[in-house]
Amino acid sequence: MVGTHDETQQHVPVLLNEVLAFLDPRPGDFIIDGTVDGGGHAREILGRITDKGLLLGTDWDEALLAECKARLSGYKNAVLAHGNYADLAEILKEQKLPKADGLLIDLGFSSEQLAASGRGFSFEEAHKDEPLLMTYDDSRMPVSAILRETGEEELANIIFELGGERFSRRIAKAIKERERQAKSKGRIETSGELADIVRGAVSRGYEHGRIDAATRTFQALRIYANGELENLEKLLASLPEIVKPGGKAAIITFHSLEDRIVKNAFRTMAKETSAVLITKKPVPATREEIVRNPRSRSAKSNYKASFKTQIAKSQINNKNKQQKSKLELQILAIGSYLAFSYLNLGNYLIIMTFIQPKNYFNIQNFAIAALAVLVLVSTFFIIVEYNKTVDLNHNIAAAKTQLDAIGAKNTILNNDVIATLGGGRIGALAAADNLVEENKPQYFSINQQWPIASQ
Repeated sequence: MVGTHDETQQHVPVLLNEVLAFLDPRPGDFIIDGTVDGGGHAREILGRITDKGLLLGTDWDEALLAECKARLSGYKNAVLAHGNYADLAEILKEQKLPKADGLLIDLGFSSEQLAASGRGFSFEEAHKDEPLLMTYDDSRMPVSAILRETGEEELANIIFELGGERFSRRIAKAIKERERQAKSKGRIETSGELADIVRGAVSRGYEHGRIDAATRTFQALRIYANGELENLEKLLASLPEIVKPGGKAAIITFHSLEDRIVKNAFRTMAKETSAVLITKKPVPATREEIVRNPRSRSAKSNYKASFKTQIAKSQINNKNKQQKSKLELQILAIGSYLAFSYLNLGNYLIIMTFIQPKNYFNIQNFAIAALAVLVLVSTFFIIVEYNKTVDLNHNIAAAKTQLDAIGAKNTILNNDVIATLGGGRIGALAAADNLVEENKPQYFSINQQWPIASQ
């Protein structure tokens, strides 16, 4: 994540068009940008909600928030508050604000924080003398102290688990060895010192020069120092307290650790029917955006989860198979029994024809045997088509039941939707264009997959 793009450029919002399309902010909406950062997304959202709407922007980095306030000073309907997005439920109460129509969380790392924070986030030569803090807020323990107080094994685990660094044990050993030599060489106090130690601990030709050897270690220590994964988990657990029924939430992730947490949380919501997943395949950043903003080169919209009536990847199809009526199963069983009984008769005649051809080989027996084979093939296709029909009927019924349950009356299930239902992959689905009412908030995440993390 770190050091893979131009650090001198101002913050450019990632996947802006996708965010605006999915959130669809409208005049009068109340939108929360929980990681307002440089204000790139916020400015565009404010333009959509007009002066009739309201935007709440929060950021944990107080210096960055101050710059954003200056940039958005012309908007009277923008409320900017210092705070952690994990505490949004509490911030809403403090600000006496209602639940939002839309929520945006961009978990990406700001280029402005790299270039101008002075907190040791970057390992580039221009920032080598910055103090090794790597924290967004002064209340957190700086990385320099973490390196001193954390044991070698635990430090290796942090670098491996949060950074995916295969040389984590070498790096941890080198760091602790340097700490033991503090009297002669001094403690590790700057980002440049830590970067040099990491580079010296790994093999030459690290990742064939694709990324700096310090990249993964810096990522891991930053995540650990700020409790980023714990913050994300807290946010996800409190989404119902932040987003109102009918609202939407967008979460942009930048590596597989964040993505996995969001994905698992949304899937749990889907199983509990409080939310549902509606997108199965990633949507990458456009070629134009990648050229304009290299930071988005690996951006992918991995999936969406919905609190609307849109439902995908549900387990309703499996449940429907267990809910087939006893009468239908009895009819199928009787038909199968008769068909296979006739088939057994045909097999008997075929076998006896070979054993006693004089007594059994005649046109009548041959016709019976041939018909038995035809019955077998026909029965197979009948069973397959029967299951498809039953699944389709049950899925359509389940879809209508769920739509009625949440008040989406007179919803049309078009032919494309019905075809998808019959495919057995989706239990209940109603496309957004077919909805009369929207009663549940829509959640989706966009994954910015950097090359340094495995998918």
